[in-house]
Amino acid sequence: MPVEEAGPLSERAQTDDSLRVEREKADHALEEELAAIDEIADAVISRARARADAVVAATRTKTDRQPALPGASAPSPTIIETERRLADEVLREERADVREARSTSRCRSLWPLEQ
Repeated sequence: MPVEEAGPLSERAQTDDSLRVEREKADHALEEELAAIDEIADAVISRARARADAVVAATRTKTDRQPALPGASAPSPTIIETERRLADEVLREERADVREARSTSRCRSLWPLEQ
């Protein structure tokens, strides 16, 4: 009787191994696809940020060249420069936070805590 049981158990073990290998292949293919999507998304975000930075720079230049309206009180150049510097710093911090969050998220997806 033990010989008869070994056949089905052995076949079951082979099937389990085969399914495990196929799951690993599928997981690997999915990881590669997700990595490619991440790279494309990063490129799109970088391009959008570069365009936004260019628009901000052009707008600031245009605004700086415009004469003050008669009778209007214009803020001093020092105040404008300070506000721009603060806004730029906030933007840099936000972008750094996003980069860190994406990096952490990618690490978790590459090395999940639960196997």
